[in-house]
Amino acid sequence: MPSKLHHLSKLPLHPLPPQHYSPLLKPFLTAKGAHAPPPVRVPPDYIIMGFDYKTSFFLVFLLVSLHFVASSGLTDSEILLKFKDSLSNASALSDWSDKTTPCTKNNETNWVGVICVDGILWGLQLENMGLAGKIDLETLQAFPDLKTLSIMNNNFDGVIPLDAFDGMLKLKKVYLAQNKFAGAIPSSLTALPKLLELRLEDNRFTGQLPDLTQNLQSFSVSNNALEGPIPAGLSKMDSSSFSGNKGLCGPPLKECNTTNSNSDSKKPPVLRIVIIAAVVGLLLGAIVAAFLFLLRRRQRQPSASIEAPPPPIPSNLKKKTGFKEENQSPSSSPDHSVGSKKGEAPKLSFVRDDRERFDLPDLLKASAEILGKRLLRVLLQSST
Repeated sequence: MPSKLHHLSKLPLHPLPPQHYSPLLKPFLTAKGAHAPPPVRVPPDYIIMGFDYKTSFFLVFLLVSLHFVASSGLTDSEILLKFKDSLSNASALSDWSDKTTPCTKNNETNWVGVICVDGILWGLQLENMGLAGKIDLETLQAFPDLKTLSIMNNNFDGVIPLDAFDGMLKLKKVYLAQNKFAGAIPSSLTALPKLLELRLEDNRFTGQLPDLTQNLQSFSVSNNALEGPIPAGLSKMDSSSFSGNKGLCGPPLKECNTTNSNSDSKKPPVLRIVIIAAVVGLLLGAIVAAFLFLLRRRQRQPSASIEAPPPPIPSNLKKKTGFKEENQSPSSSPDHSVGSKKGEAPKLSFVRDDRERFDLPDLLKASAEILGKRLLRVLLQSST
């Protein structure tokens, strides 16, 4: 089936009468001579997308006009004056005026602190001018060819947004040193592919260093409040570039101490300590209960000799020694007479050949001490 455009190509073309020209396009379409435009030919009474040719010409002109208005944007003077308005104590920039342009065609500049090359704004060097306030770096993003930004030794303060350098892909030198900037270092600095020099010393930056992987020729973040490990991309810098930041660690500074970070993992869990303490308490309670049980049991039994009586003396020994069994007194054999005295509680004793005698309380006490020492050793090992 033939398309609509196929039929359109076969339709006869007729010149558009001047009375149908749009008032906006009429001066151009009615020009004569060398500037005369070619005749405009459209199919007679043909409707394009539901509009006649008059409406179509108006829409095309409107779209072209909007394109030129949108692409024009602000001038360099307007952008810099907007940046100036965001500053405090900007008396040093008194020659920044809308009556002149910052750059001339002869590589000269009409405004102080502005660097121009071939009539294009190349950089800003606003050093030692006493400028203050919160710097509006978002306004400077309108300069795509900006290569140098230096605002050293002023009184700028506040936190720089993390995306403050987005789109400034041609920046090579950034000098923000000797101000009062606080907060984290903008992470958008890591996205500047041509960055060669970065000076951020003598500020109040906090947090960790961003992972700068560019081949930096000059770098310093000394005298801030940064902390954490130094990224690998900056480990080959001189140690003086990081001085004055007590929280920084890693090459080229001292190694990071991982003991503190792992101390929580080395501590025994609370549940484990509670279980060990409960077991120790039960064991000690069992020992005390056993001791009391034995003590009461001995108190209920009558007094009796614990050791077996000595064997009878053979008759032949009686004759040789002259001893008589019935005449033996308790004092004649002190080692064999171990009967308890009247009114004295029975006492269980243990005797070894190489040691002196010890009683049941001594045995229980020694067992408790040994058990307590072992449990204490287990607790100490689990806590270290």
